[in-house]
Amino acid sequence: MNIIKDIIPTGVSGRPAKAMTAKYITVHNTGNTGVGANALAHAGLLKRGIRHNRMA
Repeated sequence: MNIIKDIIPTGVSGRPAKAMTAKYITVHNTGNTGVGANALAHAGLLKRGIRHNRMA
């Protein structure tokens, strides 16, 4: 397994304003099987500061 540390830059919307000490990691699977729907694409979305506000 290859783990890549890819942190959201300071000042990007969606990044917590306070420092945190990581204790765990979360593996999240959206079930999206579309072409290009992978962890790298999701990380890019977060790093650009795009946030989703969905109503269930």
